[in-house]
Amino acid sequence: MPERLTRKEQERFWFRLNVSRVGGARVRQRLHEHLFELMFRTSLGLGRAAVAAATVAVLCGVLYLFPSVDSPLRSLFGWAIPTSAVAAFAAVKALAAKMKFDDAPVSEVVKNLVEAPKYEQELGFVHQVEKDLKRVFESLPHDEGLVIFIDDLDRCSPSKVASVLEAVNLFLAGGFSNCCFVVGMDTEMVAAALQSAHKELAANLPADVRIPIGWRFMDKFVQLPFVIPPLDALRYKAFMMQLLGNTESKTPGADGAAGSSAEPGIEDFNQEAARLGALRSDTPEFVNLTVEAASIFGGNPRELKRFINLLRFNYFLWFSRDRRGLAVPPKRALGLWTALSVKWPEHARWLRRIEHRRLSDETLKAMFEGPEPTGGGSQAAPVRGRLPDTGETNHLAVLESVAGTCAEARDRDRWQTKLVELYGLEKTTPWLADDALLDFYVQSGAKLAQEGRLSEHVGTGFW
Repeated sequence: MPERLTRKEQERFWFRLNVSRVGGARVRQRLHEHLFELMFRTSLGLGRAAVAAATVAVLCGVLYLFPSVDSPLRSLFGWAIPTSAVAAFAAVKALAAKMKFDDAPVSEVVKNLVEAPKYEQELGFVHQVEKDLKRVFESLPHDEGLVIFIDDLDRCSPSKVASVLEAVNLFLAGGFSNCCFVVGMDTEMVAAALQSAHKELAANLPADVRIPIGWRFMDKFVQLPFVIPPLDALRYKAFMMQLLGNTESKTPGADGAAGSSAEPGIEDFNQEAARLGALRSDTPEFVNLTVEAASIFGGNPRELKRFINLLRFNYFLWFSRDRRGLAVPPKRALGLWTALSVKWPEHARWLRRIEHRRLSDETLKAMFEGPEPTGGGSQAAPVRGRLPDTGETNHLAVLESVAGTCAEARDRDRWQTKLVELYGLEKTTPWLADDALLDFYVQSGAKLAQEGRLSEHVGTGFW
């Protein structure tokens, strides 16, 4: 801040600050001592003072020796010679000291009196790292950035997790525009660790707060939450064969959609993605996907920003999978799933966790009464509510079915009771008590009537 002030304003600023820290009487005394020291304890202006004294003495001597001077005046000039010389010497010495005193910064004069707080000693390790990283950025070539990876954060203690994320948050607030963090973690474990580290804060929050404080902390600084998609059965098998040393095993889709022998080049894909608008967020299609999901966030700008970041990322992945001939969901379904992941991350994580939990055939048959859906062909599952390829329970279909029975009256109690019965959930589970999630499942079925509900696109690379 002082660098923006003029020299005069700087001196006034430092003077007032130091006076407030020390006290006016001590500063005044120190200024007087400094002036006295310049006058009598230094050689400042000594040469000029000696010349002035000699000049005055010569003048008085000439007057003393002048023949026409009367005896009384001659006697007076006799006394004036030493007196005038001393006075001239003192006056010039004092003038030199005053000029030096005026030029000297006040902060330098009184610095020994001021005990300024030594903030750097109290800043701690995080600020030392930030200061050193600033030097790193200053040393990087122009337009070069830095990516910092933090892995296995969920293996740390709750206090360490909180400290690391606090450090990341402080660092991001420091204005490092050409730096980003990639944090690999089990989000549920980290959220629980933050909940534990801030349990006193959580205890003082209103009882009706739906989002756990651990998730709320992560929502503050994670701008692009990305969950690695699950492997389908064929890719899982190919991965297993590679671990066993079978290098001839090919990953499905590696030969491209047209069955070419070489995987498409990165440069060609980037050009095609740019041509198709996969790298842009201002295309009519992307804008429509954003507008359709924006109402879910209830006017929360932070959630909207995170949604657009993640949708842009998923949008690009959709083009990548589609170009390689892999299964992809309809883009409207992708937009709604992305909104679900941002708005209710703990619910999306729960869906991933229960992926292999099987509900009985009797339970599913009781839920999905009526005729079998058409269009399934030979791949249709014998029991509705199961995935055709693996026979696992399609839990999204279960949720959509339960939401459908509560659609007319938006019966949250029935929604909660049924899911508690099916999955053994606590009725106080935050997302289970959120009316907006029930509305989401009810409305998403209507929005995706033509493309197919979310449950009809499980295993297409995103959920």
